[in-house]
Amino acid sequence: MKFHRTAIALVSLIIIQLIFFLAVIVGERQRRLEVALLTASNMATVTASATEDFFGRYLSIFNALKSIDHITRQEKIPSNKILQRLNNKYPEIVNFAAVKQDGYFFASGKPMPEGDLPNIKHLGFFQQIFSGQKRVIMQPHPGPISKQIVTGIVVPLEDGKGKINGLIGVSIKFSALINRWENIFRDSNIMLIVHDGKGVGHFVSPGLKTVENDFLNTALSNNFQTIQLDKTIYVLFTTIYPDSGWKFTVFVPAHSNLINLLTSRKDLIFLFLLMIITINILGIWFYQQRQWALTLTREQKKLQQSEERFRSVAETAVDAIISIDSHGKIFFWNKAAQFHFGYSKDELLGKSVSLIVPDKFKKAHQDGLKRMLTAKTPKIIGKTVEVLGLKKDNTQFPIELSLAMWKANGVLFFTAIIRDISNRKRIENALKENEQKYRSIFENSPVAIVHFDKFGVITACNQNFCEILGSSQNKIIGLNTMKSLKNEMMINSISKALSGHKSYYEGEYLSVIKGAPTPVRAIYAPIISEDREVTGAMGILENITEQLSAEQEKTELESQLRQLQKVEAIGALAGGIAHDFNNILFPILGYAEILVDDLPEDSPYLESINEILIGAKRAKGLVEQILTFSRQADHNVSPLKPGLIIKEVIKLIRSTIPATIKIEQYIDPHCLMILADATQIHQVAMNLITNAYQAMQNSGGTLTIKLQNIADMDQIDEKSKDSEKAFVWLSVSDTGDGMNSITLEKIFDPYFTTKPKGEGTGLGLSVIHGIIKNYGGQIIVKSTPGEGSTFDVYIPAIQQKTIFESKIENFINTKGNENILLVDDEHQILRLEKMILERSGYKVEIQDKSMRAFELVKADPDKFDLMVTDMTMPDMTGDVLAQKVMDIIPNFPVIVCTGFSDRISPEKAVSIGIKGLLYKPIIKSEFIKMVRSVLDKEKLC
Repeated sequence: MKFHRTAIALVSLIIIQLIFFLAVIVGERQRRLEVALLTASNMATVTASATEDFFGRYLSIFNALKSIDHITRQEKIPSNKILQRLNNKYPEIVNFAAVKQDGYFFASGKPMPEGDLPNIKHLGFFQQIFSGQKRVIMQPHPGPISKQIVTGIVVPLEDGKGKINGLIGVSIKFSALINRWENIFRDSNIMLIVHDGKGVGHFVSPGLKTVENDFLNTALSNNFQTIQLDKTIYVLFTTIYPDSGWKFTVFVPAHSNLINLLTSRKDLIFLFLLMIITINILGIWFYQQRQWALTLTREQKKLQQSEERFRSVAETAVDAIISIDSHGKIFFWNKAAQFHFGYSKDELLGKSVSLIVPDKFKKAHQDGLKRMLTAKTPKIIGKTVEVLGLKKDNTQFPIELSLAMWKANGVLFFTAIIRDISNRKRIENALKENEQKYRSIFENSPVAIVHFDKFGVITACNQNFCEILGSSQNKIIGLNTMKSLKNEMMINSISKALSGHKSYYEGEYLSVIKGAPTPVRAIYAPIISEDREVTGAMGILENITEQLSAEQEKTELESQLRQLQKVEAIGALAGGIAHDFNNILFPILGYAEILVDDLPEDSPYLESINEILIGAKRAKGLVEQILTFSRQADHNVSPLKPGLIIKEVIKLIRSTIPATIKIEQYIDPHCLMILADATQIHQVAMNLITNAYQAMQNSGGTLTIKLQNIADMDQIDEKSKDSEKAFVWLSVSDTGDGMNSITLEKIFDPYFTTKPKGEGTGLGLSVIHGIIKNYGGQIIVKSTPGEGSTFDVYIPAIQQKTIFESKIENFINTKGNENILLVDDEHQILRLEKMILERSGYKVEIQDKSMRAFELVKADPDKFDLMVTDMTMPDMTGDVLAQKVMDIIPNFPVIVCTGFSDRISPEKAVSIGIKGLLYKPIIKSEFIKMVRSVLDKEKLC
């Protein structure tokens, strides 16, 4: 019985011990899980902070490197001395290097490899820098030059305008960073893995190196919070290291083997056996309790040390670190948080975190906190989100938030790492603004712009391109130009651009929508990606319809200018020829007239001499026509009614026109008067009417003659719009064969004629052209082959009435006995003039040099009564000679003879005191009358 009671007591004691033991184990397990989670969180944060400090000490290097002129100008330099100076302070630095915007190195502390330099444009950290990131921590990798396992830090290089145009970085021995981590994890029970989020990557604590990689990959990729390794439960905590893509996963042991006894049947059997012998070890139970207490004390000290390390790291962190409890109350606030938000630690500890949340987001923040407290694994944990923060001065600013959740003593806590991204947002906004500017330029460009993909499919176009194609963007975008275009030259130009070369095209763009041709000038250029691949092409097209029209108009104007210059050149030539021809005709006419006077009336030679005179006078008329064409002949202009002359011409020519030609005339009786020479107007009308009927003499037709006033200048041409003059319009039309464009261009050329050889001189229309232009008028020809021609002549009108004066020629005695000085460089003309004057009783002295003639007059001013001089002299012209003579003998009578009037005219002759002006070839009777008239007027004065 006693034995039973002892047994029952023993069993009861064992059961009580078992229940107590199980309760202690369960409570201890939960407590150790919480302590391990806090330790893992603190150690991960401390590791990240230590890493930040490690890389932070190198940031000052870059300011010194950037200040080097060769690096600023991106020039290749032997930089081993720079690396030596860096190694004096930082022996762990393996190399430094600088890279251009195109991805090629231009500076390195160690010699660059021979051959082509490596291009790192495709690497992630290169692209991160050019996307606007201020710095990038590189993954551990074999150095391309040093061949060691290195990590490093990279920062951007900017030009003078702040634009990123390269990068510069330093390579650091990865073992130096590992030493930092091993100093932190001196406790071999706490282990660390540095990885890329997908598995073991960079560093594994020695205690974890024996574990299979597949097991760790599974644990890391599934975000486990606890894991069993070698019968020990470990708590995992992962934090992200910014600007690198690294993740720190810390393994902290939570259970000893004793706690894990309940996890298997074998261990449970062992437990029961252990309980059987507990009665024998009750004496040492209290000792074990004491040991457990000591163990807890040591762990609490370790936890306190971890917390101190965490605080030290957190206080020196660049990013704001804030910890809150499950009620949203702040219990940790580092210095960076004070800098970013403006609140001191004393102002916010114990206060709600909603103080730094903008008003419009406070409700959403509170609802999110409630969801996190109820959810097992909140979606936001472990992720980075962008939200707005609120500063003490109520200023909102963009922040990047990473949130971690942990539990201690059954209570949830949250730690947030906050980064100010205001600068990044400003850069993003600037990029958006630039994109909008580009879009505005693209849409509002004065030229057509089109984008193609690498297959020639249109991906974008502006409105000007739509106008060229005559369609809209929704119909054009998506068209494959390689299939829809018909123009092979344009297809080849686009294909050349898609192959990577700029191309040009000028021709017609046939609309793929409506088929309407549009003349364009186009430039096509390839679009090349960062990896030097052609991803498409861009075309800039200009509608050159107006330009081609302007060029055609310019060509026509140039043709007209060449025609005018040709007429003027021929006119100048004609004037010179007429002058020389006059000198030849003068002796012929003069000597012929003398022969007529000397021969008896029954002389058999008299008829021949008269024929010579007739031919010479015809030649004189031809010269006058040439001078008229060249605008060098003077005529007696006076107000006259053109209608009377036109009617006289029609009456005169009617008898010569064949009966097969019908004449229609419309002569306005109230036609205005013009200021012209009647003979020239008669010549104009006669020539035009003769040409008109000759164009119809074989086939017959209708000859239409009109004469009327024109007040609306738009009816003439664009050149006369600004004129306020009225014009008289003479129109002569025929229904003959007409003329083509080539004939129209040459119609006013001298000696050009469409008549058979021997039937025309070719001077008729050129003389008419000269007459009309001399009056300030115009002559316009319209002709169509097979339909006839129309000549429209416009002559400026005057308002005054014609004054008819009867000319009474008084008889002039041609004889005289005065002394006359003849001056001419043509000896034949001198002899003729001397003979004519001496036959009339005058005493004549001749001189072929102007200066000698002047010296004769100057030597004896009273010797001569009159001087007759040629205008064109080699050493001194006639007008200059006359002026010099009149300077010493005022009002001395001088007669000037000229073959043309480019330097002298009747008005100019009168203004300088010349008493007479004769035009060659001179008729003997006119010469004698002029000499006598000047001498008689001088005597009257």
